[in-house]
Amino acid sequence: MPYTFGITSQAIWDHIKNKQPFEYDMALHFGLQFDLREIEKETPGLIYTEYFHSLMYLRFASYIRNVAGSRAGKAIMELMKQTFDIRVSAHKKDVNEVIKLAPSGMGFFDSARYAACAEAIILNHGPFYIDQVLYDTVFGNGKVKKWNRQAYNLAVAEYGYIRPISETNKMGD
Repeated sequence: MPYTFGITSQAIWDHIKNKQPFEYDMALHFGLQFDLREIEKETPGLIYTEYFHSLMYLRFASYIRNVAGSRAGKAIMELMKQTFDIRVSAHKKDVNEVIKLAPSGMGFFDSARYAACAEAIILNHGPFYIDQVLYDTVFGNGKVKKWNRQAYNLAVAEYGYIRPISETNKMGD
């Protein structure tokens, strides 16, 4: 059960895929590195905490910035070779609300646009869509939801998190 950023809406995934296919593909790649069942088994209850989800979003921001800058070619080639669908639910209790995710295929069909999307991530210092604004939308329940402070401090110190420019602009800071 890969990590899906708590996103249960196919429409949100499709929007990210259409607007920023590199970010979408790297979100799939990142999420597949984690098995929520294993994490739940090792640390019961952690996957349901604000700390966990804050840290995952922040780690993803650092991850995508690094991948776009140093390993983009390898990641693009890896995703171009693979054709697979990922059927996921955001939580164990959402088994009936399964969403379908598959790599964008942009690397194969439009490599120049795909490379430009990776370059945009570098210039933005991170993701455009999977950020504080989406975190607030997914986990805020109508209230403003900021990053968990402990997770934020850890992400800055250990993972080199830098706030993306687009996020700063969206939040009016």
